[in-house]
Amino acid sequence: MFMYVCMYVCMYICICVCMYVCLFRRAPLKISVFTEWNPCLNITITITIKGCNWEGELNDINKHLGGCQFEEVACSNKCGMMMQRQHLTSHVEYECPCRNVNCQYCSEFGEYQFIEGHHKEQCVKFPLPCPNKCDVETVPRDGMEAHRKECPLEMIDCEYHDMGCDTKIARKDQQMHDIKTVREHLMLTKVKLTETKDNLASTKDELASTKDGLASTKDELASTKDRLASLEETMQQWIDNSSRGYSDELMAAVRWFIHLSSMAAMTTSGNQVCPVIIKMPGVGKCKQEEIGWYSDPFYTHNEGYKMCLCVYAGGTGKVKGTCLSLYLYLMKGPHDDKLSWPLRGKF
Repeated sequence: MFMYVCMYVCMYICICVCMYVCLFRRAPLKISVFTEWNPCLNITITITIKGCNWEGELNDINKHLGGCQFEEVACSNKCGMMMQRQHLTSHVEYECPCRNVNCQYCSEFGEYQFIEGHHKEQCVKFPLPCPNKCDVETVPRDGMEAHRKECPLEMIDCEYHDMGCDTKIARKDQQMHDIKTVREHLMLTKVKLTETKDNLASTKDELASTKDGLASTKDELASTKDRLASLEETMQQWIDNSSRGYSDELMAAVRWFIHLSSMAAMTTSGNQVCPVIIKMPGVGKCKQEEIGWYSDPFYTHNEGYKMCLCVYAGGTGKVKGTCLSLYLYLMKGPHDDKLSWPLRGKF
């Protein structure tokens, strides 16, 4: 009776092991024979897992399954593939698309699937065939432009293209083309030289005209200078004859305007540039109304700071009624981005 009980218990344990191995380890298990029995359940069994014929005690089954070379395991690079443990090392080192490798051309480091895919489309050292199919089998991508400048099969313009020859030939055929078309090239060169001669004559005439224009401008500037000198002399006489009864500050302001008026006026693109002549129409009315008079905008220099002059003929603030008040206002100009800020200088 005791023997039958032991047999049933052993069969129950073996069935449990079979369910564990088959359901959780995804491996078929075969019970071959019971070679011995003792109270510690040291049962000898045989397991078949896709080629594994392990035989050992039941107590050692978990230890075996944890390192069985025939067990299905996931790739350690997380590529998603399953394989037997005995093939894992080879897969990770030589087959896995997620393994890290160096580009064989430029040594860039990255995943195999990136290096073999997107990287090869950009790798500067990737070998490319010559598009002209010359004797050079492959050329690095970053050297292709230089190669095409020397490739004997590259189609180029004839070296007399600037003379008018529109023939396109392979670089290696240039010399033969020159030999066959000597007469045509000479005729084209003759026509080109004639055109160049005519252009030079036209340019010479334009330079002569410009020279005459500069001489005329020089004469006009000299005449303007004489007129301004005469104006300054006239105004100075007026000051000398009319200075009685006026304050020194007012006369100094008048002299400043005379000095400003005596300077040459410069005009660039319609904009006045310092020094300028400033006329003051309506300043008397502004004085009566005790408001400021504003000049038209002007520039400190060519593409310089934009300003305008403000004049209070009767003075402002503490000097109101005793002095002439002058202000320079800085305005927003078209060249501000090119200028230095803050504005510095003496005025």
